[in-house]
Amino acid sequence: EDHPQFGCALPLEAMVTDLEILRDLGCNFVRTCHYPNDMRFLDLCDELGFCVWEESHARCVDFDHPKSRGQIADSTREMIDWHYNHPSILMWGCLNECDSVSADGRKEHQRVIEIIRDADDSRPVTFASNKAQSDRCLDLVDIVSWNRYVGWYHGPPEGAEDDLKDLLKWLNFEYDYAQRLYGGKNKPVIMSEFGAGAIPGYRRPHHAKWTEQYQGEVLDEQLAVYLNHPQVVGATIWQFCDCRVTNGHFNGRPRTMNNKGTVSEFRLPKAAYEVVKRHMHESRRRWQKQQRRKPRKASG
Repeated sequence: EDHPQFGCALPLEAMVTDLEILRDLGCNFVRTCHYPNDMRFLDLCDELGFCVWEESHARCVDFDHPKSRGQIADSTREMIDWHYNHPSILMWGCLNECDSVSADGRKEHQRVIEIIRDADDSRPVTFASNKAQSDRCLDLVDIVSWNRYVGWYHGPPEGAEDDLKDLLKWLNFEYDYAQRLYGGKNKPVIMSEFGAGAIPGYRRPHHAKWTEQYQGEVLDEQLAVYLNHPQVVGATIWQFCDCRVTNGHFNGRPRTMNNKGTVSEFRLPKAAYEVVKRHMHESRRRWQKQQRRKPRKASG
């Protein structure tokens, strides 16, 4: 929800344009930003057939702050009260990249997930984790969701397959303490954030970081792995469009923007656009082919 002409108050026409761009890309699943979204946007997702992961307002939050618990609880309950009847919403999310490692962090995840389930027990619950093998809250959710920026914040682009393999091996491994599990064995997995930054118009023959070419290469590697793995049921690129950030966010960013968009803030396609479009449409064709191969039950 950011636009150079309208700020965070997007008119309906701009929302329609965004969803039409996503449809051209071949996308059918949207993870919203880390807060409940505009009701009109959800109305459009209902009408156009997009599936939605929506989450309450809390990202990298400090649980020690005296106001945090009340704010998170209120935001979560209000989100479900307002948006419960939207058929496009497939799942509820919470606590993006929060402390899911410590004992106190686990208590907070358990508390918020219970709030969601008390308000709506008909939808699965998840949270986007960047804690990898340190996470100790995956037994609390229905879907395991990982934020992994292979080729951007860590490792080379071609490391996405090995990174996912290591995570899945850990996820399904039984540890010795009373033969308990880490909590995610046999659960579906969503790659909830991945991608790379690119400054619009910045292209170089050597494909350096921040070039449009490098972003395309990173997404090419990641999508080839994530959209073809049998245990990965969904993948949401971070992010749709470039958006504004504060000056000090993440030690500063070029242009004071998060530049990971497949399109610029003006919705102009970057070089990665065609990469994403190719992978998304190929994935859809594979799925359609698989459906045609499934045997049909005879009717009597």
